[in-house]
Amino acid sequence: MAEEAENSDTPADLPGNDTDRGPEMQPESDAILAEGPPGRIGFGKRLGAYVLDAIFTVITAGVLAYALKDLFVAIVPADPDIPSEAGAWLAAFSGASGLCAVFYGLIEGFTGASPGKMILAIKIGTQNSTSARPKMLLTRYALKTSSSIFTVLGLFLSVEFLNTVGTIAGIIVLIGCFFALGASKQALHDKIARTAVFPEETIP
Repeated sequence: MAEEAENSDTPADLPGNDTDRGPEMQPESDAILAEGPPGRIGFGKRLGAYVLDAIFTVITAGVLAYALKDLFVAIVPADPDIPSEAGAWLAAFSGASGLCAVFYGLIEGFTGASPGKMILAIKIGTQNSTSARPKMLLTRYALKTSSSIFTVLGLFLSVEFLNTVGTIAGIIVLIGCFFALGASKQALHDKIARTAVFPEETIP
């Protein structure tokens, strides 16, 4: 009898084993997260938010370049192949655009939604549709905005290598955005940061 009792007490029967847990206690598998809970926002609506954000950024950069033209011209080197006045405006707009892209992106990095996303009522959350922690949002922001960050540093520090890194980063991010066309509806920066985009009302 003692031997039977010992044999029946297998690991599968122990209270701490996963088989005794209800479905709500089971850890999420990567396969489930890859397909994602229903309701993730795909490429189309995210592209719409990006276009709105691009318009807002260009307008803000134009105003900033006009207001601080002399400052930007003093910091950002003008292209010698462009006439002086046009080159000065281009230098001012380039500097202002870079700064706007970096700081504009922080809105999304801190709140989970850029103005474009807010207008379309979509928001960044975790892969399972819960509120994303600040660290996740800022990681996603740094990845998504890496091109602008490196380019701005290159412009203001006059380090050509950083401009090159920014260009390469921009190409990677651009290609990564098309990952949102897949079943998971996550861009590359989402996959790395473990985030996804959902309708605003589904994020607590």
